[in-house]
Amino acid sequence: TIAGALGRRCDQLVIDAMDACTPLTTAVAAGGTNLTIAKVNQAQVELRDQGVPNTELFAVIEAGGLGGLLSDEKATSGDYQAVKALVSGEINTLVGFQFIILETRAEGGLEEAATVVDSWFFQRPAVGLAIGIDMKTEINYVPQKTSWLTNGMLKAGSVVRDEGGLVKVQYDKTA
Repeated sequence: TIAGALGRRCDQLVIDAMDACTPLTTAVAAGGTNLTIAKVNQAQVELRDQGVPNTELFAVIEAGGLGGLLSDEKATSGDYQAVKALVSGEINTLVGFQFIILETRAEGGLEEAATVVDSWFFQRPAVGLAIGIDMKTEINYVPQKTSWLTNGMLKAGSVVRDEGGLVKVQYDKTA
């Protein structure tokens, strides 16, 4: 449980760094639609226009965006994709991006205004995560309290190294 929480904290540090920066490319606007293959294609074009190579590309979305992609025929049909996304219920890679689907998080997650979600499409080297104290956990018995004390530690920070390697893609998760 503690290791999972520390991993989510590292994820959130990266997301917060991306939220705090201003990408060189304009955001792909929500336009009243959910996440579609057209928006994923546009994110790929925006990154390539900035000279970003087609390697180590990631997309961070949430479940509503996954639902939008799964309802887009071009993302799920065998006529367009070799992977049958509807059979497995997930999209691992699409248009060169590896997808990371975030759950609903109490400590943050992707920024959301009303029902419009700000997702991120980026190249891994564009964002840095520095770890001062690596994740570790301790379990100690405290005799005075006749109980176990479990503790997790992490010291880390994140920064965007190349604003050209990020594209903010907005979508309406209810559309």
